[in-house]
Amino acid sequence: MATRVSILFVVLTMGVFGGTCGAGVWIEAGGEADAARFAPVPLYWFTISQTPYVYRTEIDVPVGADRATVLVRTAGYVYVWVDGVQRYAWEPQGEDRKNNRPASPADRQRVHAVDLTDCLAAGRHVICVSAPRAGFVLDGGVYSGDDRVMDLASGGEWTVTKFAPTTILEDEAVLNAGYAGPRAGVT
Repeated sequence: MATRVSILFVVLTMGVFGGTCGAGVWIEAGGEADAARFAPVPLYWFTISQTPYVYRTEIDVPVGADRATVLVRTAGYVYVWVDGVQRYAWEPQGEDRKNNRPASPADRQRVHAVDLTDCLAAGRHVICVSAPRAGFVLDGGVYSGDDRVMDLASGGEWTVTKFAPTTILEDEAVLNAGYAGPRAGVT
């Protein structure tokens, strides 16, 4: 029975993400975003050289919307914020034998279901996704009852900002409305 459920989930997921995605397209940081150069940062006994990328868009949720959900695929980690508040987080993990947890490696086929219902009331909102330079695809919608009243999807209207290693993203203005700082287009 578990195998049938897994197969059904894969079939449903592929229906939503067939190829790349239904309405969303795979986006990644372009060369313009990489213009900023940051030196590696020593931290205790190791050095951090990876820089976080934050992909951003603003949306207007219509009156009467009562539900918002998205599916996300990424080339690695994924963090989702709405209006500066983190709503979802996942990153690859190595095996943890002590706590009997199997490894959870990065996989472009891994699908993350994110429910944004509690944070998307009618009005203007900022959606940010932190994902690797290699990008992500997001597809979902805003609903009123059974009707999809608005698409939520990655595409050309998103921008990307690259930050220095060890940046605490929760403190950055890019996550909030009115951000006018540096950003680049996506490819």
